[in-house]
Amino acid sequence: DGGRGADRITGGNGKDILVAGTLLDASNNEDDMYADLVTVLNTGFIPAPFSVANDSSVDKLTGGGGVDTFYYHYLGLAPADIITDGWEIRFNI
Repeated sequence: DGGRGADRITGGNGKDILVAGTLLDASNNEDDMYADLVTVLNTGFIPAPFSVANDSSVDKLTGGGGVDTFYYHYLGLAPADIITDGWEIRFNI
C-alpha cells in the first residue's frame, strides 16, 4: 500500500500485490488493519468491500520475480504511475 504521495514500491520473489494508492475499507477510510491486509494477500486481489483510491502522485512500482498484481493509475487524466518491469495482472485506480 503506497499511501499518499509519490512512492517507490518494490516486490520480492514470488507473488506480490503492489498498490500505488490507498487501501480503503467499506467506510472509505484508510485500512491498515493487519487482518484485512492478510485477507488481500490470501485472495490474490483486493476483494469487496475493500477498494483502492488513487493519490494523484506518480508512483514507481517494480514487481520482481513471480506473478505480480498491480493496482496503479494508468488510464485517465491524473498523472500515470510507472511500472519499471512487465506487469502480469493489473487494475486501474
